[in-house]
Formats: sequence, C-alpha cells, structure tokens
Amino acid sequence: MYFYLFDRGDRLGANIINYLTQILYAFNNKYLIKFNKKKEEYSYYNSIFVKTLFNYIEKYNDELKNIKNNHHDDEYFFTNTHDYITTTSDVLKNIQFDFITFFYNNIYNDIKTDFKNLVNYDIPFDVNKTILVHLRLDDVAKRPDYDGTICSNYYKNKIKNNENCVCEFYETINNQAPLSKQKMDYIINKAKNQFIDYKVILITSPTSDVSFLDYNYEVIKSNDENLDLYLLTMCNVIILSRSTFSLSSMFFNENKIKSYIPLWGHFTCCGLDTIYDKNDNSKIEYFV
Repeated sequence: MYFYLFDRGDRLGANIINYLTQILYAFNNKYLIKFNKKKEEYSYYNSIFVKTLFNYIEKYNDELKNIKNNHHDDEYFFTNTHDYITTTSDVLKNIQFDFITFFYNNIYNDIKTDFKNLVNYDIPFDVNKTILVHLRLDDVAKRPDYDGTICSNYYKNKIKNNENCVCEFYETINNQAPLSKQKMDYIINKAKNQFIDYKVILITSPTSDVSFLDYNYEVIKSNDENLDLYLLTMCNVIILSRSTFSLSSMFFNENKIKSYIPLWGHFTCCGLDTIYDKNDNSKIEYFV
C-alpha cells in the first residue's frame, strides 16, 4: 500500500505538521510514501525541517521496499486533505498516541543526525537559561482571545467517542488568535517562578507589534522563519502560542525541560490532552 504525499497552501508550521502527520500514518501502517511531483516543488522544501523529513521519507521507503512479502500495488487516499482537523484526528485515532510521543518513540532517532547536519545557525542566548516565548501576532494580531477549553474539550470528546472531526468554529473559538496580555502575564510569571534564574525572551515575526504587552523583555524578530523555528526548537524551556509553527518546534529536540502549551482544537487533534496523550506531565503543561 502507498499514498502520495500532499502539501498545503499554508505557512511553514502547518506544512511541517502536515508532513509529520503523513509520516506517522505511513509508519504505523507500513505504507510507502510517494512523491507525485518533484520534491523541490513541495511547499517549503528548502526549509531545514522539511528537508530533514523528506530525507527520512526516502530512507523509510528504501527500508520498507526491502521487506519480503510487502506489497505496494494499492493506493491509499487521504480524504478531505484540505481539512487539517480531519487529517490529524483521523491519523491520531489510527496510531492511538499523541503525535509528539509517537514521533520520539519511532522516528526521531532516524532524523536527528540529518537535522543537525543541515543546521548552520548560531543561537544568541543560553538555551539552558532562557524561557523563550512565541507570540503569534502578525496577520492575526487583532483577533480576540477566547476560552480554549471550549474547542479543545469539544474535539477531545469527539476523539474519545471515535467520532469524525472537521474544522468548526474557526471564525470564533478555534483559531490562531493571540493570547491576551492577562494570559501571557499568568503563564510567563508561572514559568519564571519555576525557573527563577532564567531570562525571558520573546520571539515573533518582523511585522508584529509587541508594544501592547508593555514588557521589558528582549524581542527576537527575524526575516528567516527557519531561524525562528530553530531557536524555539533548541531552547529547553518554551511557551508556545496558538500556532502550528510553535507546535512543530516540539519534534526536533529531545532535551526539552518544560513546554507550556495553550490548548485549542488544532493541538487537541494531534492528541494533546486526549485519551491518547502519553506525554510526561512534568515536561508539558497545558493552559488555556
């Protein structure tokens, strides 16, 4: 059995999670992953993260082809490939593990050396003494905050009951809206109380205005989104935003001490805070 890898018209983070989702599904079911166009034509092929995953796919395929009595004549079709919620939740119910745990249990050891060999960045802070906070602002900066428990619990219950999930409430309570200053204050202070001698640094896109937060923290703004994601990946204490960009940083560093993760539907459908969540509670803390 095989399927054709598909990409998305979204940004880097959504495409990384999308590729990861398909890799997890293929691994769990021993399916080949075929490219239906030149690899260079896939979204964000030039990203060090995507190249790492594509290198893995090629190695995985070669190993699978060598297994005796393995037939690859039938094609599998992902349904509704444009719906992130559908794709991730369907794969979650198939592998029955949250994506982070499944990835580290089965994939990470085969990609970590390739990833390190592709990296050519310097890190401008001490990864062992920094709390790095990702702010998803930019084009969604004016969206209102919402109660993340509503959409996360909605999908959590659907997953528990093995019901189909589709993207719902995106205009109101299930999108990449920035966290309010009140929530940011709460979670940053919580992290600072736990990691007393750590420095807080904010990281966001170059067009984002952080003045409304009224913080006296260093802010990193780069035109290179791969650098931003690499810094999030390598820092061992991080506070994520409601974005697949920040979530994708969870898959490329096994040494994280603590990750504070806001719950919303797109994260829940990757298994976080569901019946399939196998993460170490001492290393991951959810908030809404």
